[in-house]
Amino acid sequence: MPAVAEDTLNSVLQRMRVQDTRHFSYRETRHLHLLAQPWQSGGDLYIAPRQMLNARKSPTPATTLITAAELLYYDAGQDRQRRIKLDQPFAVAGMEPLMRLLYGSAGRAELEQQYLTRFEVAAQRWSLQLAPHSPAGQAVSQLQLSGESGRGPDRLLLE
Repeated sequence: MPAVAEDTLNSVLQRMRVQDTRHFSYRETRHLHLLAQPWQSGGDLYIAPRQMLNARKSPTPATTLITAAELLYYDAGQDRQRRIKLDQPFAVAGMEPLMRLLYGSAGRAELEQQYLTRFEVAAQRWSLQLAPHSPAGQAVSQLQLSGESGRGPDRLLLE
């Protein structure tokens, strides 16, 4: 079955905008030069129009709440709590491209001004890759989102 007609960059960007509450289970793997083995975690991610909640379950429980104005982090096991005020709505360091797609009001033109953009449709899936025009000093060198044709994203890769 071929990809459906609504899979264009503009339609995918529109579907990514948070309009209702969604739940995702996630697995995260971080490859860090200082660690011999990759660091892995997993949990639940809740995305709502006014906030995002990351409820990490492993390797140890921790909660991160992101609103337009601040990031709140709580790790009961290590008795660690952090509150960071955000300079701009949802401007979380290291997550800028994803937060801009989910919570930003910018369209395709602004996205393409800041990122090298590649959009593809193949085998019942769409894929969007973003890389900053100026990667020096950027926490994210590449973001890739993909999903089933006619639907929002179900896979995220940040490098």
